[in-house]
Parts: sequence; C-alpha cells; structure tokens
Amino acid sequence: MPPPATDRLLVLCTITTLLTTTSEISLPSQISTIAGQLYASPVLNAAISLSSCGGRESEDAMVLVNKFKTRVSALLQSRVSQARWCGVVMVKCTVESSFEALAAWGGPWAKALVGLVTRPEPTTTTVMVIRTLTRIFTALSADKPTMTREIVTPHLPAFFGGLISALASEDSRVTAAAMEALRDVITAHPVTFRPFSMKTKAAVLNRLASVGGEHEKTAREVFVKLHLCASNSSKRASGQEGGKGNAVAGEWRDLFGAVLEEVHSTLDRVFKPVVEDYDYRHSSGKSATLGIEPAEEDIASQVAQLMLLLRLLGSFFTTPTTAQPQIPLAQLIDATSRIFAITVASATPNPAVEKGHRETLFSLLPSIHTTALNLLDTIAQRLQGLLLPFVPALLEQTADVHAEMSWSADIRVAVYTLTNTLLAFSGPALAKATVDALHPVFSACCDDLLPPPPPPPPPAKKQKQTAHADSLMAASTPPDIFSPSALASAASTLLATSLAKMQPQLLRAEVRAKMERTAVITGNKEALLAAVLFPRVAARCGVLPHLVRGGVGLVEEAVVRPRMPVVWTGPSREEVRRQIEEEKEAREVEREVEPNVEEMEVEAVVMAKEVEQEHRSNKRLRMEEQPQPPPQPQPVRTAPSFFSQLLPPSTTATTSTNISPEKLYHSLVPSSDVAYPTLDDKVVMQTTTSTSIPPAISPLKPFGDGSQLQLRKEVKETAGSGSDSEMEEMPEIVLGDSDDSDDDE
Repeated sequence: MPPPATDRLLVLCTITTLLTTTSEISLPSQISTIAGQLYASPVLNAAISLSSCGGRESEDAMVLVNKFKTRVSALLQSRVSQARWCGVVMVKCTVESSFEALAAWGGPWAKALVGLVTRPEPTTTTVMVIRTLTRIFTALSADKPTMTREIVTPHLPAFFGGLISALASEDSRVTAAAMEALRDVITAHPVTFRPFSMKTKAAVLNRLASVGGEHEKTAREVFVKLHLCASNSSKRASGQEGGKGNAVAGEWRDLFGAVLEEVHSTLDRVFKPVVEDYDYRHSSGKSATLGIEPAEEDIASQVAQLMLLLRLLGSFFTTPTTAQPQIPLAQLIDATSRIFAITVASATPNPAVEKGHRETLFSLLPSIHTTALNLLDTIAQRLQGLLLPFVPALLEQTADVHAEMSWSADIRVAVYTLTNTLLAFSGPALAKATVDALHPVFSACCDDLLPPPPPPPPPAKKQKQTAHADSLMAASTPPDIFSPSALASAASTLLATSLAKMQPQLLRAEVRAKMERTAVITGNKEALLAAVLFPRVAARCGVLPHLVRGGVGLVEEAVVRPRMPVVWTGPSREEVRRQIEEEKEAREVEREVEPNVEEMEVEAVVMAKEVEQEHRSNKRLRMEEQPQPPPQPQPVRTAPSFFSQLLPPSTTATTSTNISPEKLYHSLVPSSDVAYPTLDDKVVMQTTTSTSIPPAISPLKPFGDGSQLQLRKEVKETAGSGSDSEMEEMPEIVLGDSDDSDDDE
C-alpha cells in the first residue's frame, strides 16, 4: 500500500532540502541516498499529480516540484564538475522513476545533456551523459509518438554527432559507452541515423583493431547493425529493387560479402609462405571492398587481422536483424575449408619466402584454426537444421584438424565444442563413414577426462650407489599436466551428447566401452543416463547400477521404477469400429453373392407350413359355408334270430345301419359321444368307454354260448360295409371256449 500524499511530500521535501543545503563539492556523497529514495517510491508522480488539484496541499506540492526542478537544472549548468555530475545523475534517476517528470521536463534537460556530450568533461560525467541520453531516446520513449516528436527527434542529430566524435576518444571507457549507445540508438532509430552511417562505418573499422574483449564485440555489433540504415534509393541505384525489407536484406548480404572478400584477401597474404593446392575463391562480377586498412607486413599482424575478420563474420549470425537475408553458406564453407587445408604436415613450402615467415605461420596456425572452428560453431548454433547438408563435410574436416593438431589444447576444446553442436541436431542421421571418422575424437575426449596414469616405479638397483639430492627430487611424483579450464567441460558435454545422439550400432565396441568406462569413472550422470537409455548392441552388462549408485533423483527414479500407465499400442477405438463395419459389409456381400443353403431350407419349411395352414383354414371355411343335408330317417332293422335271443330290443346303432362287433360292444357300454371334424368331411364319433359294465353280460362271453363259426359268418355279413382298417385293428373276438362249439361241426 503506497504511503499517504503527506508522507510523499515529506520525502520530496527532504530530497529538495539536501539538494539545496549541501555544497556542490560535497553533494556527490548524498546522491546515493537521494537516488534510493526516488527509486523506492513514486515520490515525483504523487507530487506532480497533487499539484494539479486544488487546496493547500496542492500549493505545497507545486512549490516543492518547482524547487526540485530548478535545483536540478542549476546543477546541470554549474561550473563545478562535481555538481554537473550530480545534475546528470539526478536527471537519470528522475526520468527513470517518473514518467510524468520526463514528459514535463525531458525537453530542456535533453537539450542540456546533448550540449555536455560535445564538451570536454570528466570521463565519469561523459559516460553518465551518454547513458542517460541513450535511455531517454530508446527505452523510455519507445512507442510514445508525442514524446518522440517533442523530445527525441529534435535532439537526435546532435547526439549522433557527439557519439561519432566520442569514438575517436583515447579513453576506452568513453569509446565503449559510445559504442553501446550507437548499437541501441541505431536499432531504435535507423532512418534518422542514415546520414551518419558512412562516418560511423569508417570510425568503427578504425577502432576494431585497437579495442579488444567486450569493446571489440560491441564494435562488431555496431558494424553489423549499420545494414538497418539501408535506403531504397541506394539499392535502386545499384540495380536492386524492392521494398524496405529487401533493401535491408540486400545491405546485409553486401556487408557479409565484403567481409568475406576481405578474408580471402587477408588469407592471400597470410598463406604466402606456403603453396595452396586449390583456389577457393568464387568468381563474381563485382568485388566488394570493406575499406579496412591492410595490416603490416609481419605475419603476426596479418594473422590478428584475419582472426578479427572471422569473428566479424560470426557477429552477422549473432546480431538480430529485421529482414530475412540470403546467406551465402557455400562461400563461407569454402573460406573455412581453405583455412583447414593448410596444416603443418601437409603444407607445401614456398621457396620464394623465407623459412622464418613459414615457421611463424605454422606456430600461429592453431589460433587460426581455433577461430575458424568457433565461427562454424556459432553458425551451427544459429542455423541448426538448415546446416544439415554441410554437416558430414564439416565433421570430417573437424576430425582431420583434430588428427593434425591434437597436441593443442585450444584445438581440442574447439573441436569438442563444434562436434557437440553438430551432433545435437544431426547425430541420428549420420552415416557409418562419418561416425568412423569421429572415433579418434571420442577416444581423445575420454583421454582428456580420465586421470593420467601413475608414473612407472623406478627400476630396482642391484648395488648401492651414491645419489645427488637433485636426483631424489626428480624421482618424486610429476605435477599434473596443464590443461585449460574449458577442456574438461567441453569433453564432458561431448561425451554425454555422443552417447545420447549417436546410433549405438555405428560405434565400435571398444570405443563405446571406453566411453561408458569414462562416464563411470568421472561420475558423469548425463552420460550414464544416455548409456542406459541407448544401450550398446550385445552388451554383457549395463551401467544402470553405476547410475543408481551415484544418487537417485527424479530422472533416475523414472528410469529404474517407471510409474507410467499402460499405453495402448494397438489399434484405436475408431480403427476397431471401422474394422468391424468392414467385416459386416464383407459378410453382407458374401451373402448376396453366395446365398446360405441352410437359411433357404429354413425359409422353405416356414413357407410350406404357412401354405399348409392356409390350406386347412380354407377347407374349414368351405365346410362352414357348405349347407348341411337334412337328416335321413334311419331304417329299422330286426336283429337275427340268433342275436334276438341275446340282445335287448332297445340296443341300436347310432352312426350306421351296419353293426360291427366293435360297435356292438361299445353300444352295450354307456359312453359319451363327441364329434370331431376330419379332412375327408366326415364326422367321426369318439367314444369314451365308461368303467361301469352291466353285470348281465361278461366281457369274455358277450354272446353267451353261441357257435363261433356262426358268429363270424354273421359278423362278416352285417359288417361288410365297414372299412378294412377297422377290421384289421379289431382284436380277435373269443365268443367262448372250444368246448362250447357245436358237436355237428
């Protein structure tokens, strides 16, 4: 929660009191306290906003604000250098902590600061002025059109002139501050800086050879950023057409080509002591000139200029641009190939040059090759996959340089770094021939990581001899071999990358075993993890125990005890559903082509049953519709004399005039008759025999003691009209025992 307005006014009152009451010579000691209070809270914003409101507090705030502004302006115009430095610092703290103060007071203060740039001031004051104006013209006024129109645009030309003049200063701090300011201001205002681009280019090229370290890097970035100031008119005059983007891209390519041409010109002078076998230059219709002064005649100066130009080529890939230029990679690779082609063992000496120049060149060759390898590493980091067509050739050249100059620690560091960068994005796609060329590099990498072997023990002396004290000192353990600090780091990184990115089957068994042994001895967990994830072919044992022994973290825990859910690797649900639908469609097609016999039989049976049922229903309907004939009178027949003696006269046949023995028997027994319809349109009487039998008639002898032959004859006569089936189904009727037959027969 911000403090109340009264507290803020109290802080501003304290700051104003310190500025006015402290002497100008002693004021620098109070600047740190005042700056801390300004940055800690929005004191000025609260006071300026409060001064616009009505009331007594508004009047107090207005008085304090005017007093603060007047005091800072007075410090900027003071005759005391300490006071001017305090005024510059107060301006910087004010505009950075309060946007309202910058909008209200930035114009007069910027004009005063620009005047201090061209004046002879102490180094600290000049540096502070340049940094303050750079902040105002770039970050603080970005995307603010009104402030840019009122504050930035009127004072930029004078500031550019002062920066170019500062480049010629002998003070390195002023030159470095001017370089940084030019780098930022050109990026923010390239169009406004366009009239000063040629002067800046000449001044930067003159300062490139004299500055070093971070200042050289800043100067190279300023030189590359000059392509942003390209205009369409200049490109139209040179035969190129297009918009703003094409003009910037064309200027970038022209500058790059000029530097590359200067590299070849410098190589002509540097490689003069040897005879080159091949001309790596690309013939072009125009020759771009960079305008840099050639180095002196000695080899060392020429080599230094060559290395500077190579680093300048690398700055083209590290400095951002607003266009998409076409990069002449083929010409650049040819320039580095020309450098790698000259080695101590393979170089052909030039008899026209003194031997001393050639020996000096050979002593400086590792530095040249190291700079070229660093240039390729910068390009590989920036372009990544766009460099894939050149990767096999670059790796083979790197392996050749390592084989020729592996004695140089700087060469080994550069080789390991470049190989690691190239393998990071192209390792799985390398061919076996390229991998075979890298085996010496991997072996040397392991040797650089492993500790040196202990010295052999001194031979046993057979007889006692007197020894000098110096010989006893020489027999002690030799000191460690000197190696740069970056060698172990580069070798360790290459070991992990090669195990993770290279195909295990392409590495030789002995080289892979040496790499794993080195990872175990040095405790390189990244290399051990890569060896576990990508094991070698036909390995007897793995390095997983060594990985776990070094400590189990999240990654190692995930490898040893994975807790991932089961991942279905078969077909998806959509694929299964689609397959089932396809099978159904195939079966339907088969049914249409080859009908199923069983289904046809079932359908035929069903149809037959339906037809039969329909036929029966039609017959029943016809029977119901047909009129019944009137009942006919039944003729009364008298029973034969033989039967009249046995049967009562009330017994008659109900269904037919002809009486069969079966019907006769059933007529004697009480029964219930039920009529059922049949298919032949006749009525059949189903007789249910009662269980009660009259006691006067025996079932075994229903006809008494009559003759059996007479009975059979009479039954045949009376039952002649009966069906044969009834006669066949009738059981044999026994009328009596054999003893009851007539004696006459």
